[in-house]
Amino acid sequence: MVVVVVLIAFLPRELVFVSEEYETYGIATMNMQLYGERLSEYVAMIGSGSLGENRYGTNVLVDLQLYASRSLQLIGIASIIAIFIGTAKAYFDTRYKGIFARSSRKIGQGMQALPDFFIIIVVQMVVLWLFRQGFPQFSLYGNEDLSAFLFAAVLLSLFPSMYFANIVASTLESEEGSFYLIAAKGRGVKKSVLLIKHQLANALPSIVQQIPVMFMYLLSNLLMVEFLTSFRGAMYRTYQAMGFQETSLESLPNQMYIEEPVIVVYLTFFISLGFLVNIGSRVMTEIVTRRRRLS
Repeated sequence: MVVVVVLIAFLPRELVFVSEEYETYGIATMNMQLYGERLSEYVAMIGSGSLGENRYGTNVLVDLQLYASRSLQLIGIASIIAIFIGTAKAYFDTRYKGIFARSSRKIGQGMQALPDFFIIIVVQMVVLWLFRQGFPQFSLYGNEDLSAFLFAAVLLSLFPSMYFANIVASTLESEEGSFYLIAAKGRGVKKSVLLIKHQLANALPSIVQQIPVMFMYLLSNLLMVEFLTSFRGAMYRTYQAMGFQETSLESLPNQMYIEEPVIVVYLTFFISLGFLVNIGSRVMTEIVTRRRRLS
């Protein structure tokens, strides 16, 4: 996988722009000789014990340590929020059958049907509107203030929360009709106790298996959240390294600065992170399944 990342990152990006009447378009060129030379130079650099430098002459590992630590904290807090809100919403949707529970389920399904960037922008606009109405203001942008960090974490957790809630609710409902539930209800056990102590415990292996999927939702929204909140994290740094931050129609031919070593290190980091989450989920599933069999 790392080899594929390197091959893609070092693809030549030479563009020749042609203007005809009212239309301007770019023609991509592929210089295989230049491609081979750049790959050879990078491999030789790795052989000498270096992974390269960023545009400012700083080692890419130092660069990664700074920005990845921010994103890891953001992902960690967003994961906790998503699991907590998702589980609480699933409990409410399953425990109660009234109009509020039905509305909650429909809201969750509706949010999943909408584009995630649309939901994030709407939430930002609502918060800004509340500020204009006299609501106490706090920082929404950047990564220096705690309020901005928590706001970015909440935005990042929105879509995964709804996904996790639907998964947990569906898993809990699949336990309905089981013999142990019928027997427990016959003994007068409260429904809340059944949900938490029995249904949730028995459904836990299936729920844990969904953590990698929830993590992929977090990663897919990470760039959008970091970009829209000016949070300088690892995904935004990758976006910057690809040359998109300063890109405009006028700058593309001559000023598109691409940092290939940074791209390779950051993409490898995200791939490794996803791999570790997947392995961790499998280990946790095995542990929970064994405890369930022993209990």
